[in-house]
Amino acid sequence: LLQYFLMLELNKLGNSEALRVLRAQYEELGRPFMLAVALLQELNSTDVEHAPICVEVARRVTEKVQLSPAMAAHLGLALVTIQDWASLLDLCRGFKIRVDAGPRMLAFEALALDRLGNTEEARRLLEQMLAGSVLDSLAMNTYVTIMVRCGYVQEALEAAEKILESAKSNEQRMDCIRLLFNLIQH
Repeated sequence: LLQYFLMLELNKLGNSEALRVLRAQYEELGRPFMLAVALLQELNSTDVEHAPICVEVARRVTEKVQLSPAMAAHLGLALVTIQDWASLLDLCRGFKIRVDAGPRMLAFEALALDRLGNTEEARRLLEQMLAGSVLDSLAMNTYVTIMVRCGYVQEALEAAEKILESAKSNEQRMDCIRLLFNLIQH
């Protein structure tokens, strides 16, 4: 671990070599738990090469501890990247039993449901989130995608407008405006 952080400090421009060394040390030392946690945090879960490794390392970590909400979201992104919808749904439902899942995990659950063919259940889950003023860009985009695909463009527009009215940050407002623009172009 020290070697990894020293390499990062010496190479401010990128961590690909340091990450490669960390991963090699993880394997060479028999996949120790502490290196697994560090590796899981450092892997880019949206990278197609890192995502499968992230999933494998997360399995190792969950042998000893339950994932924190941030680590579960990180794993969720990796599962989305590799399009493992059944595992994503299992992660979300298992996480919901243990703790308050939060909007990102609920959005992942809806995305998994939709991709597994349970579009109506996904839509109901997203509508509950949005009715409760839960603003999550993934939830919002998944909801609108489902609504447009099912032919409910007007309802999608109305939902996006309602979300825009209750948006609290500039980032949320910009997400809503982009979404509205794309819907109007549809």
